[in-house]
Amino acid sequence: MKTIRDITILLLILSATLCNCLMKQNLGGQWKVTGADGDMSYFETGAFTSTVILTEITIDNATVPGGIFSDLMNNGKIGDIFYGTGDTDYRWVGLSDWTYSTTFTVEPVLLSYLSVNLVFEGLDTFATVSINGQEVGQSKNMFVRYVFNVGTNEIVVQFSSPVNVAAALANQTVNEYVIPPECPHKEYNGICHANRIRKMQSSFAWDWGPAFASKRQLFRKDVYLEAFDTAVIDYVIATASRNPDRDIWDLEIATYFNGGILDQVWGTINATLETEIGTIRVSHDFFQYINMHLELLAVTKMEVPIDVVKSWWPNGYGSQNLYNLKLTFANEDDTDERALRVGFRTVELVQEELEQGRSFYFKVNGHPIFAKGANEIPINVLPERGQDREVVRKVLQSAKDVHMNMLRVWGGGVYESDYFYDLADEFGILIWQDFMFACAMYPADSDYLSNVVDEVRHQVKRLGGHPSIAIWSANNENEAALSQNWYNITDNNFTLYKNDYIKLYVNTIQPEVLRILPGAIYITSSPTNGLESDQEDHIAKNPADPLYGD
Repeated sequence: MKTIRDITILLLILSATLCNCLMKQNLGGQWKVTGADGDMSYFETGAFTSTVILTEITIDNATVPGGIFSDLMNNGKIGDIFYGTGDTDYRWVGLSDWTYSTTFTVEPVLLSYLSVNLVFEGLDTFATVSINGQEVGQSKNMFVRYVFNVGTNEIVVQFSSPVNVAAALANQTVNEYVIPPECPHKEYNGICHANRIRKMQSSFAWDWGPAFASKRQLFRKDVYLEAFDTAVIDYVIATASRNPDRDIWDLEIATYFNGGILDQVWGTINATLETEIGTIRVSHDFFQYINMHLELLAVTKMEVPIDVVKSWWPNGYGSQNLYNLKLTFANEDDTDERALRVGFRTVELVQEELEQGRSFYFKVNGHPIFAKGANEIPINVLPERGQDREVVRKVLQSAKDVHMNMLRVWGGGVYESDYFYDLADEFGILIWQDFMFACAMYPADSDYLSNVVDEVRHQVKRLGGHPSIAIWSANNENEAALSQNWYNITDNNFTLYKNDYIKLYVNTIQPEVLRILPGAIYITSSPTNGLESDQEDHIAKNPADPLYGD
């Protein structure tokens, strides 16, 4: 005789079998990598003159996620790049192309779905992706998430040398106009043309670290297959704002979908928020077509009384109260869910007119904040090592322990890991988030700007819900570089570079940020005079004027 317990277990198993949930298959682990071993001559100017190919390197147990320098060191193919002149001794690595490959068996259940995607959460920079010998896509930006519709079975990812690609792009426009600086300072012992490609700028050398440009030939984050029929959640941004007329927080939940082969998405979104006194639930039925930005977006709204949640505060000003939000999407074909944390706070950048100049300070929850912090450069020059959670926690914990309340994620580095921003939320560390442009002029042609739009959309959707992020800054020091003529630009060409500057930071990045996050604080550079720079057509005579801005 079957007991109630037997029947319950049977029903649970049957339910799991029939569930049209999003299916994932992790492709991380051991991959094979091949490339050319070599040597090279290098002049003081930073110009490479030749590469002498010696042998081919093959590593059968390369690690994904990971990077080529780590794989070469871990397998004894090169010495310690951090010892002595390792940055120049092993610079040939950056001139070589590297191919990662793996063979796998697709889990049979995935093949029953209409869409099967190959997802690279952190593929960098220039790579061609093939499945069973057929090219399925290319990458050209280390700051973008790449999704390719695929079937099975063998994956080959051919990384091109970012050094060579950057040089080739510079040569294409050599007869038009130079985009300065072409090379870093001689003292940096660096590599040229970093500003031509969407890659960590300091990987070509900076005043604080060596050049390991090829370190970006890597899988920075997870690689996996995902399978579904009609839609899967790509991003969820939950942002809270104080209602000016009622004692509530207006919580807006923006859910972005990947519809696979479809240009529409439909279903029900259920959102539950755990508060101090219980659970708030909302349910939202929707049907959405793809919008003009090629997005499938559903917006769910929730009203949260102010007395059921406590405000989130920066370190030293109060507690970092975070509340669990669970979002579930379902239709007759698919289900998917996300869990995130919400901090209820307001942030203002106050730029009031004074007798001389303007103020420039933050208010959080209506209270002035004295920003105490530091500039955060990449946690490790090998980005795969910068993902180490123990190290990331140590960095953020140290900032908290010395009573910092703000870190600036510097524009010559990387957008940090999700874990970094999660800890910033927990520790009350406000984030001044630069976009990844630093100390240079940049292209403004249509292909480059389109690439930047993809980057901005991905990063703002990925990070936009973090209560720790206080401000978005377009770049590091580029207004000052142009205004103070760091690169000896002639008067005749100044307007050309200024127009490129405005195209990129004012006409491209700014509208995308404010479209996705209407309440975001955005400035066009750092340092800048803020509103005063805007009034001077975005390029102030002195962007470091002590009477204005940062």
